[in-house]
Amino acid sequence: MRNTHINCYIKGIMKIIKNNTKTILIIFAIFDAILFVRFWQGILAPFSYNWGQYFIIGITILIRSITVLSFAFSSYALFLQKKWAFLLYYIQFIFRMGFCYLSIGFLTFLSFRSQKIYFSLMLLAFLAELLRLFVTIRINKLTKI
Repeated sequence: MRNTHINCYIKGIMKIIKNNTKTILIIFAIFDAILFVRFWQGILAPFSYNWGQYFIIGITILIRSITVLSFAFSSYALFLQKKWAFLLYYIQFIFRMGFCYLSIGFLTFLSFRSQKIYFSLMLLAFLAELLRLFVTIRINKLTKI
């Protein structure tokens, strides 16, 4: 009995995703554009780093810069609903989690210096990123973009 309710919920979610694919992709494109605008200054960081000092830190800074630059490409591709946007997001996902570049991470600014609220919003942002991954996989399977 319980499995039938869960199956109904999943079918309902799948129907919502299928009927609103373009809107969802545009929302994801806006999130990526916000991330790019927020962190674009980091793109130039590898050029000002002293590479002779700590090489592994330099590599980390370079990877962060490439990740931030890829937000511009993924925003563009999602807005135009290109198939390669899905692949780019799958690659970005690892670095998004590692560097905490979360799609709705801007919500943490609402914490008003309260540590409990900050951690709650951060947890919400992580869960939302996992939800975005799930939705992206579903859209990738459902659509023939």
